Formats: sequence, structure tokens, C-alpha cells
Amino acid sequence: MKKLTFVIPTHNRPQFLRRLFRYASEVGIESQILVLDSSKPGLLRENKDSVGRYQDSLTIRHLPINETLMRKMQIGVRECQTPYVAFWADDDFQIPEGVARCVQFLEDNKAHQSCTASFASASTLGRELQLSIATHPGRNEEEAVDRITLWAEDFYSTFYSVFRTPMLVRSLDLAADITAYEKCRIIPEILMGQLALLYGRQGSIADVSILYQVHAANESRILRPVHNDAVFQDEYARYRAGLGREIQAVLNMPSKESSHLVDSTFRLVYRWTGGRLWIYRKLVENLRRSLKRMFPNLLKTKRPGPQFTKAKVDVSDPRMEKASIRVALQLVQDFPDGMQADGVA
Repeated sequence: MKKLTFVIPTHNRPQFLRRLFRYASEVGIESQILVLDSSKPGLLRENKDSVGRYQDSLTIRHLPINETLMRKMQIGVRECQTPYVAFWADDDFQIPEGVARCVQFLEDNKAHQSCTASFASASTLGRELQLSIATHPGRNEEEAVDRITLWAEDFYSTFYSVFRTPMLVRSLDLAADITAYEKCRIIPEILMGQLALLYGRQGSIADVSILYQVHAANESRILRPVHNDAVFQDEYARYRAGLGREIQAVLNMPSKESSHLVDSTFRLVYRWTGGRLWIYRKLVENLRRSLKRMFPNLLKTKRPGPQFTKAKVDVSDPRMEKASIRVALQLVQDFPDGMQADGVA
């Protein structure tokens, strides 16, 4: 029995999906793969043809062309029959060895609901490949309040973690119910991260689990982070109420305390939306940090948490030696804009 399903949302990008299938075929992906395709009719047929050409163990599900990304993910995860699930963007490359180690970590650590690893990124300038690796240490604190509090002080995305399927179903259902991705796309992403930390610990491993290509055409960047400040205030109110209720239910926490805990994330959430005047809030935050260093007893000292790090690397870095990573890098170099039907970029 296969233990993990990759959920791949795609929309009007057959060239990237074709490149992904080529990669999956070459490296031998053994997990289930579910493609959620909301492309227009002509491209739907093109994507269906690509499935048969490159991979036999794929399922492709056709969805309405106006389906939102959040709704697509919700539909896909609810269909998964495996105990673990991971998202896979159509222009990225999952590294099977790293993902397998994340799955094994969760098998061995029942209190953890997700596991993350290092993420490699590749960009092309002309034909020159530029690489970096981002390390996302897990939130392994025993108490959920500690995990959420530390998250509010140092947020980073762990969207590409490996998740336990029931936990992710619950998180997506709640996020889709109380937030609107098309109005303020960053809040549902933030909420999903918060919920994952509420429901259990987040482990980490010292390995690369995904290589993603850096460019401005992926689906999540089509939408602005938030349409305007009034929209943000409305969406934040829904986020605050919904997450507060869930914290009360899971932790048996009084309403006032749960609201205070959610509001501790306000500055960070607001900054990530690109909302009006966020830069001034950031300046205040930086000033506060400076005062803490100069006068440690003046302001309450926050507990140090695990730090996100990102560093440039080159192809000779030992972390880039896996055969699957080499295949992915070659495809990025040869087909930076995806593969056309005849295999020519």
C-alpha cells in the first residue's frame, strides 16, 4: 500500500505539467499522484494526453475553470486514501528520497502532524543556473501555545511539508470556511500553517524534499496578496474569530485568552498581506528589537525560536548530489518555460 499522495493543482499550464510528468517518469515516483486540473477545455485534453505519455500511476480530475486554488486543494486532499499527503506545484520537483524521510519521521513520531525539510530553489538568468537552499526547522515545542507564539515571531511558509491526511483535511475545511482566497490569498495560507501547529508538533529533517523554480508565473502569484486595506480588515476579523474558536475547542482555552493569542499574530499577518502602512509597523518592530538589545530589561524578552535560514549554493554542494535533483536541474536548464508538445521549449 502506498503511504503518500502528491496533490498537484494546475491551471492552463500544460507545458509545466508535461515537464513534471517527464521528471516523474525519469526518477520513478512511487507515490500516488492526483492532478487537479481547472484548465480551459482545449488544454484539459492536452493535459490528459500527457498523463498517458509519461506516467501510468496518475489520476487526473477535471474541475471548473473558475475553481479557486484553495477549493481545488480541499477537493484533492479529501479524496486522498493514503495516510500522508503533500502538495506539488506543477512547476516544481518533489525529491522522492527527502519526502520518504519525512514520511518515515511521521511513522516514527506519532505526536507530530507534519514534517518539513530543506527546500532548494533554482532560477535561470539566461542559461545560468542560480541555486539556494532554505532550511525550515520544525516547531517541536510540546505545548501548542508555544508553537503558535513562536510562529508569530518568526513566520515562514512550510506549505510543502508532508502532512497527515486527516489533519490537513480538517485544516483546509476550516480555512476554506472562514477565509476567502480570492480576496486575501495570504490569510488562508497563514491560517493553514497556524492550524497545523495547533493540531500537533511539526518535525524537520536534514534533507532536501523539493526543488522549486523561481519565477513570477505560478498560480498563487496571479492574485494580489490583498485587494485593499478594507478587505484585509474584514478578512482578518473572520480569521481572528475562526481561529479563536478552534483554539478554544482544541486547547479548552477561554475566549479572551484565545483572542489575545490570535491577535499576537496581527503584525506579522498584516505585513505579509502587503497591507497599507505595513512598512511603518515594520519600522516600529525593528525599533523595538533594537531597544531590546540595548536595554534587555526594558521590554519583555521573547523566547528564542528556531530560525529560518536561506543560503546560496552551487551544484557541487553535497545536498545537490541526488540523482533526482540532477534530473530536475537539467530540466530547469533545458526547459525553463516548460516543455511544448513536441518536447521543445
